[in-house]
Amino acid sequence: MSQTELLLKEVEGLSPQLMEELIDFAGYLKHKPSPAVWGNVPKNRSENPYKAIEELEGLGLAKGSKLTLERFSEMQQEDIALEEAQFRRLFHHEGAQ
Repeated sequence: MSQTELLLKEVEGLSPQLMEELIDFAGYLKHKPSPAVWGNVPKNRSENPYKAIEELEGLGLAKGSKLTLERFSEMQQEDIALEEAQFRRLFHHEGAQ
């Protein structure tokens, strides 16, 4: 039995509401980019579960990044302070600190 025949057999007897969902899902799948578009992403990283982490760690080093966790945390705090100051300026609210 082909996959198409199996799919048709599975679809038989579905309620109209489920049939609508199935049609919507089929439309979604038609517009979803194929894995070939994603580049050289392995289909199964279970061969080496740490591969993704190794790749991400290498990105910063390969690009010459000197960003540390401490500096990233400082930058986050600076962003939060700027956002709070902007909020107070926009809404004339000086009470929040």
